[in-house]
Amino acid sequence: MAMKVLALDTSTATASIALCDGAAVLAEAALAVGRKRGEHLPDAIAWLLGTLGMKPAEVEGFAVGLGPGSFTGLRSGLALVKGLALPVERPVVGVSSLHALAAAAVGHRGPVLPVIDAHKGEVYSAVFSADGSGLPARLSLDSALLPGRLPDLLAAAGIAPASDHSYFNVLVLGDGLLKHADAIAAALGVVARASGPCLQFASAISWPPRAAWVAALAWPRLAAGDSDPLDPLVPIYVRSSDTDLRLGPRA
Repeated sequence: MAMKVLALDTSTATASIALCDGAAVLAEAALAVGRKRGEHLPDAIAWLLGTLGMKPAEVEGFAVGLGPGSFTGLRSGLALVKGLALPVERPVVGVSSLHALAAAAVGHRGPVLPVIDAHKGEVYSAVFSADGSGLPARLSLDSALLPGRLPDLLAAAGIAPASDHSYFNVLVLGDGLLKHADAIAAALGVVARASGPCLQFASAISWPPRAAWVAALAWPRLAAGDSDPLDPLVPIYVRSSDTDLRLGPRA
């Protein structure tokens, strides 16, 4: 069943928007706008639809990355999706941004470890398993942790290191590598070997979560007529914000 879905992810400094029709990507754009997502995204969405000759009312469903990631980015992205979906009564499905990031591991067979910069010396991460076809399967919950604790996350997902304590055939990707590549390599073992499977760092072009993968993850639910109620739909923060820590969750 074809269905035009507008997808959005604002979990990192590079926001992503896409319009998909079933499994087909009709248009997609990435905007490295940092904290100014809220200012640029409405115009970017209007431009995206305009290039296809579509009106907002022609969008049949929405998919949104819920994080974890930038608190401000997640709130602005979700608020925008709710504002677009509510007046036209279109369904909305939220997905984990880490899952969308892991979906970029096309063709990889083995564990996938997406890492998004969580600041404070930490990364947001979760463990997924890819078989080289289709979307990766989740093996752990989303977590915020020090890069040195990533082996604990893998162990909880049932993935053990080799006898030399290094991890084979694990693919790591995401903007958490910008600050923590050395720490992640030290925690998980050597990055390159003369032969055999090894720990791999994906190319930086695949580090931002793509809205097209957000749509792909949301599509099975949308196609089945399922969606998330808008009022209780909130970002996946994983940990409390600095404001919450200072003033309590009511802040």
